[in-house]
Amino acid sequence: MFLFSKKFLSLLVVMALMFGEEEQSAQALGKQTKCWQCSGSDSAFAPECNANHDGESNDCYSTHSACAMEKVDGKIKKKCEGNVTQWSENGEEDGKPKCIKNEVCYCNDVDNCNKDKYFGLDGGSGGIKDMFPARSILFWLMATVVTTLVSSTGISTK
Repeated sequence: MFLFSKKFLSLLVVMALMFGEEEQSAQALGKQTKCWQCSGSDSAFAPECNANHDGESNDCYSTHSACAMEKVDGKIKKKCEGNVTQWSENGEEDGKPKCIKNEVCYCNDVDNCNKDKYFGLDGGSGGIKDMFPARSILFWLMATVVTTLVSSTGISTK
């Protein structure tokens, strides 16, 4: 019977892995975040970064925060951003972090995700870590399994 076949169970496993990844990403949004803050001069809340982006890890005090890199007048600042409407693409807690390269970029996938010297800048990462390759492989695998199942069971797609 098809419901108990190895092919069907394989399809279920692949789908569970895909949806599990999405759920894990969404759960990360509700945890307290640690963000990198440079230790240069200027404002005590977001000091300017020096050439090496020296600084320290700081706890964000909002459970729905993101780490930020802002570049204004050629000066880079790194900090916690607790205002969801600032960092979220849709203005909601479940939105993806915005990233406009070389201007402002947010992330919240791992602690200190804004630490890298090139984060949010040309040649660096930005926003949620790009899972495109893994996600593409899973979609391709799922499509292959479905195509194999359809062709081997004799179900017509017309």
